[in-house]
Amino acid sequence: MSAVCPALYRDEKGRFICEYSGSVVDPALMPCMSDFASCPIFMRHKEEGEAAVAVEKETPEAAEVVVETTYKTVELLDRLSAIESEILKLDSFWSTYEKEANETLDKWSEIREEVLLRLSSIDRMVQSLLDEDKELDSLRKLGLIEEPTYLKEKEEIKSKLDALEEERKRLAEYLERIEKEAEAHYRRVRVVAAKADIGRLKLSLMKLDQLLETGEIDQRTYDRLRAEIKKEIEKLEKLV
Repeated sequence: MSAVCPALYRDEKGRFICEYSGSVVDPALMPCMSDFASCPIFMRHKEEGEAAVAVEKETPEAAEVVVETTYKTVELLDRLSAIESEILKLDSFWSTYEKEANETLDKWSEIREEVLLRLSSIDRMVQSLLDEDKELDSLRKLGLIEEPTYLKEKEEIKSKLDALEEERKRLAEYLERIEKEAEAHYRRVRVVAAKADIGRLKLSLMKLDQLLETGEIDQRTYDRLRAEIKKEIEKLEKLV
């Protein structure tokens, strides 16, 4: 390693100049040509130089971190925006589903009542035909009906019973199948609505208590309204 400071040089006038300080120096008095490493100017320049190098090395890394952080944030924001859009779509889908499900379930409720009435009617007709069949047997035993007529009417009754039984079977199968298929949809929309109504009615009970306490309604009116509300709550709780 040279004993001469790398910052020492002579200008055109032959003067010794310190490159670091930009001033004229006397090498005989300064450690420029001996122990320049202990020179305050050299040491300060070295520290500043090392710091600058460190900054140069760290800056790209810091910039990279910033870039990486920004990229991740942008990516997260994009994903958040996407999931928000999907959730809003779900809200829209649910609203549409709820509306159509309620309409379909209302139709099903009407048809179901008609089916149950028809099944009840079929049961009555079957019972009537069975009674008629027994009566024919009694007439035959008493000799009050001719055999050909007996056999003909027995066959007609059997044919009617078979037709009614087939009708009953098809209706009952449809009824059972659709009830199972509709149950999940019924619980999704009706139970949610029932829970909301239960909460609303319970709040009404609290308000009713307050009205009684403040004397805004009498005991008789309170008892009647409370009974009606409780009855409605119990009805809804069966759906939950």
